[in-house]
Amino acid sequence: MSKVIVFGASGFVGRALINILERNGIEHVALASKSLDLLSSDAGPNMTNTIHDGDTIIMLSALTPEKGAAGEIAVKNIQMIQKLLEGIKECNIGQSIYNSSD
Repeated sequence: MSKVIVFGASGFVGRALINILERNGIEHVALASKSLDLLSSDAGPNMTNTIHDGDTIIMLSALTPEKGAAGEIAVKNIQMIQKLLEGIKECNIGQSIYNSSD
């Protein structure tokens, strides 16, 4: 059975989304940087046990301006997207949603 995978589940939008999914009984996996660091070299391979064909991916993860210089933060946010793409390249994702304020 497909599920919703939420990257950035501990952020403001992520927490609200997880609450909505739970209230509606929608199967989901909440991922935050503590459970999956999208900047680590093994982030992509570590996703293979979590993401399966038909799953919906919601990408909310992003570093915010207080984490460093704007250019450096932008590069790291792009690197997180690259790791996500690396992790899902072998899957037939049902739907992919990207939302960011960066």
